[in-house]
Amino acid sequence: LSSLFLFSCSDDDNDVKGKFDGKPVKFNSEVVKQTRASGTQWGVADAIGVYMKTAGQALSSTSALAENKKHTTPGNGTFAYATPEDAIYFPADGSRVDFIAYYPYQTTITDYKYPVDVSGDQKDRLEKIDLMYSNDVTGKNIDADDVTLGFTHQLATIVLDIADKKGKDLSGMIVTITGMKTKSSFSLADATFADDNESVANIIAVTETNNSRAASQAIILPVKGLNGAKITFNVPSHGKTYTWDVPAGQNFESKHKYTFEVEITSEGELVVLNPSGTITDWITVPGGKIELGEEGEDGGDGTQSNPY
Repeated sequence: LSSLFLFSCSDDDNDVKGKFDGKPVKFNSEVVKQTRASGTQWGVADAIGVYMKTAGQALSSTSALAENKKHTTPGNGTFAYATPEDAIYFPADGSRVDFIAYYPYQTTITDYKYPVDVSGDQKDRLEKIDLMYSNDVTGKNIDADDVTLGFTHQLATIVLDIADKKGKDLSGMIVTITGMKTKSSFSLADATFADDNESVANIIAVTETNNSRAASQAIILPVKGLNGAKITFNVPSHGKTYTWDVPAGQNFESKHKYTFEVEITSEGELVVLNPSGTITDWITVPGGKIELGEEGEDGGDGTQSNPY
């Protein structure tokens, strides 16, 4: 995805430019791997926030020359500033600047910390919680022809491809992740997540069914050495709930997609087969093979083989 930001400059803009009475910044942007969480392109009214700061300095109140400037798209991949006050201009004196940008836009950013919350039902929310970040543009000045912002995903995602071996209907399946932290804050200054030990809550994955097949996806916070997490598969049409105890020490890293192929066997158990998948917008990470029994029955202890 290549998007073009064009900023016009006229005498009417003098109240906006102020001391930056110089060349308007011309942005190109690209999303790494070209798609977002849902696999779609930019949507109508999608918005990003852009910062310009003194080159070589960490983002702060003293280094920032333009803060959280909103830019939107009508859905065709072209972005423009939302209001004249959101326009960005190079310093007229030729001094060099760096750029930081993020998606999706938040009206209020406090202390350069972006709030993250992936808890609850993620249906119709994947794009809204798919945090992307750009900090790869440095040392530009008024002589630059344009600026290209490269966005990368900062969270992780789990994808489950599910099939019933007997061809039984999977309608109404609900996939729930428990025991994972769901809230944090992301530093726009150094691209790190803050720890939040109190934010453990349920995540309801986005699940679509088609007769005996289903696909389920959830965005999660990056985590290393995960302990105590579970994924449950409630299948009303089967009258059963299956549970996978996520292996202790499991890592889910930023920018990575973890894909599991799930099969409900003829014996009425759920097995996660050798992972595979074609990655478009995240880095491929194998999920492992997981064997699951019905909750409360023998064999439902989440025994895993070939975990990596």
